[in-house]
Amino acid sequence: MPWPTTPDPKLKAPFFFGPVYLELTYVFPMTKAEIAKHVEHVADDSFIIHKTTRPDIDNAAKLLIDVLTNAIFWHDDAQITDLRIRKRAGSSPRIEVVIRESEPCMVGAPVATGLVS
Repeated sequence: MPWPTTPDPKLKAPFFFGPVYLELTYVFPMTKAEIAKHVEHVADDSFIIHKTTRPDIDNAAKLLIDVLTNAIFWHDDAQITDLRIRKRAGSSPRIEVVIRESEPCMVGAPVATGLVS
């Protein structure tokens, strides 16, 4: 079942009732130094680079998650079981948001820890 793209102001129930996958991509404005370094790409709206300066990625994500919770996309932000956050800088600042139901967990599937020994 496709979900509406924007919340209905009259809607008092959340769009998502179960586990939620949330993907956030923050594209901040490029600094003057970054523009000078990448001057040949500045006119390209799709050009982005990694942003390794403030704001902290977790603080930016928490703020938007709280806003989406208050907009009744879900009942509680504890429903977010999968979260991917990207912090970039580019010539076209924006926030890209993808929200969908989380994929079901496979019983007995191995869990990748990602730990390096």
